[in-house]
Amino acid sequence: YSMHPWNGEKLFAGSTLQPGWQVAKVNSLDNLQIEAWVHEMDLPRLQQARGSVARFDVAPEQRIPLQLTALAAQGEKRQAWGNAGYYRALFNANTALPIAKPLLGLGLMIEVTE
Repeated sequence: YSMHPWNGEKLFAGSTLQPGWQVAKVNSLDNLQIEAWVHEMDLPRLQQARGSVARFDVAPEQRIPLQLTALAAQGEKRQAWGNAGYYRALFNANTALPIAKPLLGLGLMIEVTE
């Protein structure tokens, strides 16, 4: 999602919009990049993982290999997610999306191999 042009907050489903505002931007359908927030309980498994794969809800049978490219050194509190810390993680996949026309809000599950 794009940023609100007046206050700089990220737009979300249910945001009130004006005509002409940019709501979302898809940079590329190749070289997929994923940003995830990892719960502090799952952090050790991610750090020790030998690999990871992604599965989209629209194509659950297709497993896309991922590379963890960045992991935050310190957790953050995320509003309305509970009292735990969450760590920002970035993943890359050298592949295209599993569908031709991506939809906003596309669900994704990341699995790690130990």
